Amino acid sequence: NNSIGNIKVGMSINDFKKEIEKSTRTIKNEFISLEGDDYEVYSVYENDKLLYKIEPECNTECLVWRIWIYGESLKTENGIGVGSSLGEILKSYKKGRLSTEEGFLFVPENRGYSFSLSNDQIPVEWWSNPKIETLDKEKTMVSEIIISN
Repeated sequence: NNSIGNIKVGMSINDFKKEIEKSTRTIKNEFISLEGDDYEVYSVYENDKLLYKIEPECNTECLVWRIWIYGESLKTENGIGVGSSLGEILKSYKKGRLSTEEGFLFVPENRGYSFSLSNDQIPVEWWSNPKIETLDKEKTMVSEIIISN
């Protein structure tokens, strides 16, 4: 699933803004820094609490390219969200892979999203031989969910 409610990857930024205007949420233009570059994003707040960020891709028209979820109230169809453990992910998603290429992610098979995992509980020596079996599955937590195509 590549959406949060009515906000979908691939929709126009103008349509995204119209959807937010219909709700109690607010949008702030902000920047994120990825791999040394700054990118403009649209941060969506509810009651001053960050729920998610929309990363646009602009060619002839600006479209929703990626959605970064931070709000603990937003969950996948399997009930996994920010604050869930790797153990909970593995119980819900039988097929997937661990990726250390762009951060530290668990990528469920055929879902259109990935779970960014906090790595502050991982021993330094684990990185020389990264295997999911050797992680503490109850202390490795979801820090954000990334929805993309």
